[in-house]
Amino acid sequence: MWLYEPKTKRFQPLKESQDPRAKCSGLCDVSVNARQKVLYTACRRGARWWQDVYRIGKNNQLIWLWSSEKK
Repeated sequence: MWLYEPKTKRFQPLKESQDPRAKCSGLCDVSVNARQKVLYTACRRGARWWQDVYRIGKNNQLIWLWSSEKK
C-alpha cells in the first residue's frame, strides 16, 4: 500500500503494523475515515470477521488503535 506525500508530490510505501494485538495480518478490505483520520482493515480469522483500526503515524507507519469483532 502506498501513501501520497503532498510535500514531495510522490508516493511513499506505507509500513505495515507489526503490533501483535492486531487480529488481521496484512491490509485487506481497507477503508478510510478521513474525518477521524483512521484506517480500517477487515479479515476473517477462523469463524469470525475482525476489524483493525489504525492511525498513520510519523514515517508512514501504521499505529494500531484497537480491534473488534465485526457483526
